[in-house]
Amino acid sequence: MKGAGPALAKALPKSGIPEPVARTGLRAAREGGRSEPDLVLALTRGSGLDEGGVTLTDAELKQLASDVTRKGDPARGETLYRRKELACITCHAIGGAGGKVGPDMTSLGASAPVDYLIESVWFPNKKIKEGFHALSIETKDSQEFSGTLARETGEQLTLRDATGKEVTVAKNNIADRRTGTLSLMPAGLIDNLTPAERIDLFRFLSELGKPGPYDASKGSVARVWRVRPGAHTDEQRGEASIVNSDLSSKGWGPVFARVDGRLTPEDLREGVSLNPYQWHGVTAVYAATTLNVTKAGAVKLKFNSAPGALWIDGQPQPTGAEATSDLSTGAHTIMVRLDPKALPEALRLETSEGTFSGN
Repeated sequence: MKGAGPALAKALPKSGIPEPVARTGLRAAREGGRSEPDLVLALTRGSGLDEGGVTLTDAELKQLASDVTRKGDPARGETLYRRKELACITCHAIGGAGGKVGPDMTSLGASAPVDYLIESVWFPNKKIKEGFHALSIETKDSQEFSGTLARETGEQLTLRDATGKEVTVAKNNIADRRTGTLSLMPAGLIDNLTPAERIDLFRFLSELGKPGPYDASKGSVARVWRVRPGAHTDEQRGEASIVNSDLSSKGWGPVFARVDGRLTPEDLREGVSLNPYQWHGVTAVYAATTLNVTKAGAVKLKFNSAPGALWIDGQPQPTGAEATSDLSTGAHTIMVRLDPKALPEALRLETSEGTFSGN
């Protein structure tokens, strides 16, 4: 029956499936050359079988890769990639936007075939990139830490855990150091996606780094922003208190643009982190990014639509879809004000005279 595999996979318990039952089910799922990856994964997870022994067959991988190429929608896949519950952005960066726990994804699609991407996401412990094995540290004062190795010197090492938090340990305080065989990426992250959603996600990953809208290799587009809401109390204190504030201070939160540099209204609202009731009291949305200039002179900024107000390093600038300013070498803060009741279809900023900072 068509669709029986995914339906049965959804109905199976998340754990407690006896191993003999699971192995019998795996054989049935593959009889006659059938391709039932959902059922294979559900039986594997539910029984606790070793992933290494039940990886997708060549035929299953070939069929999935074909479906990704023929049916996958990269735009829908990018929306899935940004879902909080999947934590892709928390762990991986694209064009400098995102976490550093896992490998950088900027050129993933241009350097890896689709079948490799599928296995890497579904079976993360089979395809661990060099340098991203989990490292466990036990200190002499009985503390335990685990994560990937971020930095190491002769005196200390720094681990980055699954949330992106870094912890530094003095080497003379290490009692035991073990490099594990597992990835920090947990298996089963995409098990709850529908087959069509997984195909879209894989298609998005397969497009990363290829010429076109999913090429984030150039830093001429702003992809990392800090945003904060403005309220009537801010107006009373004066807008300068926001314009000249430290972007790492309370009230400012990070938000990452799409690969092509667009920040949609939904992205901005999520970055502001207010519930619908609180949103009614917002009088302005401020968004700021950092531009690095290597050659002093005129720098042209190009927006997809004119912001309500524009500041460079706290100094007001003429507003418009394009703005030109003489800037010195070094880092400069570009800040805009948007109308919360009429957010643009997308906020996008680019320049050819500098590069925008990542995280």
